[in-house]
Amino acid sequence: MIEILTSGDSHGDALFGILSGFPAGFEVDVERINHELLKRQGGYGRGKRMKLEYDRVEISSGLWNGKTTGAPITFVVKNRAKDSSKNPRYVPRPGHADYSAWKKFGLDDLNIYAERSSARSTAMLVAIGGFFKQFLEKFNIFIEGFVRSIGPFEVNNLNFKDMNKLIELRDKSEVYCPDLKLTQKMKELIDQTKENGDTLGGSFVIVAKNVPAGLGNYSQFTGRLDSKLAMELMGIPSIKGVLIGDILETHRSFGSESHDEFKIQDEKITRATNKAGGIEGGISNGEDIIVTALVKPIPTLSKGLKSVNLKKFIEQEAPYVRSDVVVVPAAMVVGESVVSKVIACELIERYGGDNFEVMHERWKMDVKNS
Repeated sequence: MIEILTSGDSHGDALFGILSGFPAGFEVDVERINHELLKRQGGYGRGKRMKLEYDRVEISSGLWNGKTTGAPITFVVKNRAKDSSKNPRYVPRPGHADYSAWKKFGLDDLNIYAERSSARSTAMLVAIGGFFKQFLEKFNIFIEGFVRSIGPFEVNNLNFKDMNKLIELRDKSEVYCPDLKLTQKMKELIDQTKENGDTLGGSFVIVAKNVPAGLGNYSQFTGRLDSKLAMELMGIPSIKGVLIGDILETHRSFGSESHDEFKIQDEKITRATNKAGGIEGGISNGEDIIVTALVKPIPTLSKGLKSVNLKKFIEQEAPYVRSDVVVVPAAMVVGESVVSKVIACELIERYGGDNFEVMHERWKMDVKNS
């Protein structure tokens, strides 16, 4: 059974992660994980902290000559931007965890809660997700994300059958959007929004290619693949909604227009459409898994929002702490990582065991017989 635990503070020495239960014998490319961490730090509209950090992962246990041993794997991402000598803060920022965490834990200095609730913690999600992402490629499963919208600008009619073209366009975009004309409009909007002291939200879509049918389970509500994906994605700071498949259209349609009819093509059972997004009854159905996440605007605004001083019990403007204008591109990278984690854990549950090669042979036999 896979178990994952993360810890570490935003301005502490480092972020930590422990992955337990992973099969032995898988060779890890640490530099590829570092590439994912670099992507998370990128994206037009990021704030000053990204210029202070240079995220790289160290794997300090669980490897022998670059291969997993079956022992717990320990990931470490060190912080360069340390600031443990902040003045106490008593004014909660609307949209942050400040007030709700103060009501829960009862510690006066609101800086304490930002250390763990901050999006800085997602660097470890990306490190572990980057590990899972390259693991999935050994099973011909590829996880790719694309920014779908920023503010009012949205890409329509994404053709996921031509993934290579979408990836090529996305990688040319400073906001990770596969529409380069919209990219320019998004950048101009980000610049204007920054000048106005405001922030922007948007959405991104994650596509999982070549996921075999049969991952997930409907025996319990929590075992459903879509419920696991939704939970993990909702765990990313600023994510406020998760959609599976083409729900933006199907919820407004009749049933006769909303479901994916079967057909036989090249002596295989397939579908005419993929409106379900690759999941039916909580189980993968062999089609591409398509998940969209909605990202709220960052709540730290340079122009300030109304708040209260919890110590003096007076109304006061919320403080400005350095922040991004938009985090949709970075959140997309984190989204790729958590989807990779969910799919990988389901794959291990179905085919796994103590050894990677044994697991891989089981998978190849299943693919051959399907």
